[in-house]
Amino acid sequence: MKKEVVVTLAALSVMLFAQCAKKMSPSTKEKAKTETAEVTPKAATPEEMAMGKTVFTDNCGKCHKLRQPGEFTTKKWDNILPTMCKKAKLTPAQSTAVTAYVMANAKK
Repeated sequence: MKKEVVVTLAALSVMLFAQCAKKMSPSTKEKAKTETAEVTPKAATPEEMAMGKTVFTDNCGKCHKLRQPGEFTTKKWDNILPTMCKKAKLTPAQSTAVTAYVMANAKK
């Protein structure tokens, strides 16, 4: 009988603490995805697309094999590009142009 009471009290304690635990907020990466998903980007100009192709071709093969935009889906590129643009130390204009070029040519 004592054992059952102890087990029951332990189970109730665990449930009580679980309800009182601090709720985890979404990660920074999840917040960024949500925020960027709600923003509709403007269409890239032909000049931006040309610049994006040039920057992509000239910079993205320096550290690793140059992947073609059509090798990955837009969703996969969404995960790759922010990190790679930062590592390549691209300017905001270059990052925007590369992103536009890659997304326009990625698997749908």
